[in-house]
Amino acid sequence: MKKIPTYIAAMGLSLTLGACDDLDQNPIIESSADEVYSTLEGTQSVLAQCYMSFVVNGNGVTDINVGGEPLLRSLFNLQEGTTDAVAYTWLSGDKLDFLTYNNWNADDQWVKYVWYRCYVIVTSCNDFIRKTSDSSDPEIQNMVYEARFLRSLSLSYILDLFGKGVLPTEELELGQNNPVVPEKSGKDIYNFITSELEEIAPKMSSTVAYPRATKGAAYALLSRIYLNSKVYAGVEDYDKCIKAADNCEAEGYALASKDDYWKLFNADNHKRAGKGNEIIFAFFVDADHCRTWGATTNIISGFAPNTGDLNEVLGIDEGWSSMRANQAFTDLFSENDDIRSTFWWNGDGKWEKKVTVEDDKKQGWITTKFTNKHDDGSAAHCETNNTAYSDLPILRLAEVKLNKAEALYRQGKTSEAKVIFDEIRDRVGATTSYTLDDDFILAERGREMAYESLRRTDLIRFNKYGGNVDYNWEFKGGEAEGKNFEAYRNVFPIPNDELAANSNLKQNEGY
Repeated sequence: MKKIPTYIAAMGLSLTLGACDDLDQNPIIESSADEVYSTLEGTQSVLAQCYMSFVVNGNGVTDINVGGEPLLRSLFNLQEGTTDAVAYTWLSGDKLDFLTYNNWNADDQWVKYVWYRCYVIVTSCNDFIRKTSDSSDPEIQNMVYEARFLRSLSLSYILDLFGKGVLPTEELELGQNNPVVPEKSGKDIYNFITSELEEIAPKMSSTVAYPRATKGAAYALLSRIYLNSKVYAGVEDYDKCIKAADNCEAEGYALASKDDYWKLFNADNHKRAGKGNEIIFAFFVDADHCRTWGATTNIISGFAPNTGDLNEVLGIDEGWSSMRANQAFTDLFSENDDIRSTFWWNGDGKWEKKVTVEDDKKQGWITTKFTNKHDDGSAAHCETNNTAYSDLPILRLAEVKLNKAEALYRQGKTSEAKVIFDEIRDRVGATTSYTLDDDFILAERGREMAYESLRRTDLIRFNKYGGNVDYNWEFKGGEAEGKNFEAYRNVFPIPNDELAANSNLKQNEGY
């Protein structure tokens, strides 16, 4: 059993789950705002709600409930399930047809889940910031910075997935008194997020207890956003990406060793977080106190077969058998000495590598990257349900280094970039003899960041997603061999419900 982090323990509550298609409810705080914010413990409990709204459904601060699945599961479906990385078997059962075939629309449930959950989190953070910004307590001041970080993280998903949106803040809030806010362009949101993070990063604590956000997390997120600056805002802020990455590394993080690599993704991965470690920021998951069908449960159980020996490898009692990898993605892992190539499980030899029938559970290989096992190899077992204990890494040093290396490459500094790629590859046993070009970088990011909800973003940045591109995977565009789909699908549509509620919002082009 994990030790409950301080910010979770401050809630004094257990977060539980319902059925797979029901809500993972947060308890509602019934005390008045004045009572809650009158003590440090009460203030911590509200901040905890902001953190946990990424992982479970509902929100006790604002009492907003938008239904559906948690944000992190919905984000995974949009970021990985629409790409070469995932083939779904549970198409109609979980309404994943549109995502799999790259033919979603403005009423797609998964698109709506991400939009509304991101803005519920933004609203919660705004409420916290509004009620605590005047505090003179240094600890509460740092919590305000954490809330601003979480708001920026949530808005970064809106920017990445929708290309535009609205910018409610503590001054301009969504709600009954102000239901309609102006539309903001991608560049507007990009400028807001980067200016927020640039302002708060130097002020944030470097030492707050995991899994709270630190100064390093703010710089790591900045490096990610700056790397995508051309897509998001039509600018090339590669110098800023490099600087943010350097500032993050200066906080004292370190890559895990080759022997400890897989421990980054297991049930004890909280031990690989913080200074001296690789995980910079993650969301807390514990089947005893934070049970959810989202986060790592979705990844581990989703790839696991209903029955079989593989579940012992993954550390779970039963799997959903709802996901496998497309061959186009598994082909990236062809080096025998690269330990990351052992993600793919060929079972008893009867599994087919290529997916020719989308809902055939015996096609497509299975990732064993995330497991529900402790460091000693034993399974983390929950008596009451089949959910994971593994935290979900959101930002880790390997990504920050890859961000910097790509930024250097795009500036023509290939020798400096190669030093970083060599470091990333050397620690997993991969060769350092390769041609450094766009194809290599995209493939290397696929290998290192597999199933960490970045694949769609990377494909778009390298022009391998929507439009007339030269890259296909099984069932891309709805055909078994794959075909191009429309370039306008590089962003998702604004949900129709939101367009009806806010006359200032206009639909994204093509939808």
